[in-house]
Amino acid sequence: MIRTDIRPNGATLATLLSACAALGSLGIGQEIEEYIFLSGLESEQQVQMSLIHMYSKCGSIMKAREVSERVTNKDLTVWTSMINSYAIHGMGNEAISLFHKMTTAEGIMPDAIVYTSVLLACSHSGLVEERLKYFKSMQKDFEIAPTVEHCTCLIDLLGRVGQLHLALDAIQGMPPEVQAQAWGPLFDACGIHGNVELGEIATVRLLDSSLGSSESYVLMANLYASLGKWKEAHMRNLIDGKGLVKECGWSQVEVSGS
Repeated sequence: MIRTDIRPNGATLATLLSACAALGSLGIGQEIEEYIFLSGLESEQQVQMSLIHMYSKCGSIMKAREVSERVTNKDLTVWTSMINSYAIHGMGNEAISLFHKMTTAEGIMPDAIVYTSVLLACSHSGLVEERLKYFKSMQKDFEIAPTVEHCTCLIDLLGRVGQLHLALDAIQGMPPEVQAQAWGPLFDACGIHGNVELGEIATVRLLDSSLGSSESYVLMANLYASLGKWKEAHMRNLIDGKGLVKECGWSQVEVSGS
């Protein structure tokens, strides 16, 4: 496109940055940022948001913060983007500190999306008490009804800290449509803590909610294998018996911009 007379606008560059974020292409993302400055588009909020997201997803949290600090007249979307960046990097205290700055010093009203990022930050940092406090505060102080994402964050946190039976009780108290999403985080926690009994329960529920999926069989087989239960681990063969297909895994790395 840049070889033609058509010039990229903010939306074009934001789309390119999203592609770099998805691929982890930090080098190309930095080249696009240089082009943004040369084009005088660095003050467009859509571009700024995409830069924060790209640097965060590519592992450069300091660069994401630099971009965030350049933004003037930050709105809720900008604050949320940076809070989420801290969350996915396991920087729970930084995310919470930024959330308090947003709501107190700046007086910006939070919404369900920013609370998802706050709860995710608590989960990734093992901040159990803080997580429960914000889960309650969200409903009591701002009348925000918990979504599926909020509930799965709760299960993820309880699982990470080993409160597996408490997580199970919490799932059983959720609506059926929410339960279907919450069994995954509980199963992952069972794998971490080697709890085969709850892992089997979670697997059955996952299969009930996602018929025809081979992933649950593979995960349970891996859990058995990690504990030396080789006979049970053969349940992976059920994939072939049921005519299911396991998707191939793949990875990629960037070397010298390629």
